[in-house]
Amino acid sequence: DSEFQINGMSGYSWVLVYLTCNCFEMTYGKVVMARVKFEAPVWGSVLYTNALAIGPMCAVAILSSEAFQMSAMSLNASSLRALSLSCSAGVAISWSGWNCREKTSATTYTLLGVACKFLSVLINVMIWDKHASPVGLAWLMLCLIASSAYQQAPVRTDVMPKSSPRVAAEDVDEESKLSQVQM
Repeated sequence: DSEFQINGMSGYSWVLVYLTCNCFEMTYGKVVMARVKFEAPVWGSVLYTNALAIGPMCAVAILSSEAFQMSAMSLNASSLRALSLSCSAGVAISWSGWNCREKTSATTYTLLGVACKFLSVLINVMIWDKHASPVGLAWLMLCLIASSAYQQAPVRTDVMPKSSPRVAAEDVDEESKLSQVQM
């Protein structure tokens, strides 16, 4: 990879940031979305996550000085069409992602995302000259093949240890105290 040859391991710092954020998003996002119940699960997730993204994106716009450049923008019919098309494409991508996430496991969803990224890398190889080397692509393909062999671990049935008789007696004693208080 040309980035590695120029900058060494520091050239991959953004890759590590992306990997960390992706792992966090996959686990924390699943936890958050499991706690929120929607009438329409896919559309609810799409609108909820896009609404949650408004604040951070406004902060990024202010920190990168994009917000201050909005006064210089001209809004005409073609720019509004482009903006509408971009927003529609973003909502469609979000919907398809949440729909896929609802129908598959987190691991399958992540593997599918990596496969899509691999396709974008292949398109990059065909279009531009700054891309991964054939050796890098071979390693990426090996990772995809190896990860496709992954299987979900079976759910354990003996997760909770058996309680001791002393603990069970204390529980019964607490229950009797509660029933006496309620009378």
